[in-house]
Amino acid sequence: MIITISFLITFIASRAIVVAAGESKPSLELWVGNYHVHLILYEHNRERKRW
Repeated sequence: MIITISFLITFIASRAIVVAAGESKPSLELWVGNYHVHLILYEHNRERKRW
């Protein structure tokens, strides 16, 4: 739940930055995609260390 909230906050913030910078939407989607993959990998590694 906390990860979902932080992801939404980061997504909104990144969108605001991209809109302010006047960049195209695909670059934003790529950035968010990379961020999401990083989160999933981080969670996976944390779960593995718990065992």
